[in-house]
Amino acid sequence: MKQMLRAVIRALWRASAPLRRPLVRKIDAKVMQAVGVAIQAEVQPIRQQLQEIPAGLRGLELALNHARYVTDNHLSDTNLVLDSVVRELARLQRQIEILQEMVQDGAVASARLSVVGEPEAEERLLVG
Repeated sequence: MKQMLRAVIRALWRASAPLRRPLVRKIDAKVMQAVGVAIQAEVQPIRQQLQEIPAGLRGLELALNHARYVTDNHLSDTNLVLDSVVRELARLQRQIEILQEMVQDGAVASARLSVVGEPEAEERLLVG
């Protein structure tokens, strides 16, 4: 009984094929159209956001270039200041060395006994 019922249903199914094909095509077209509209509705905001990204990136690029320019200027100024500080430090070190030599030379000359305020022998010759 079951086999007979299956055979009848298969025969009816095959016989309805010429009627089913146009209906299936129309239903398929409607479904595809609905899916296309749904996808378009979902994709459109994303597409707009993607189109706005290059403008934002250009703004970021300009900001980065400006920051790099400012940083380079600060770096150049800092290098100039540090170079000046190093030159001044070297000059002061030379002066300190000269002063230390003068103090050492003065300490050797004043190592002998003398009265404060008493003119040196060389100064006595020049005065008189």
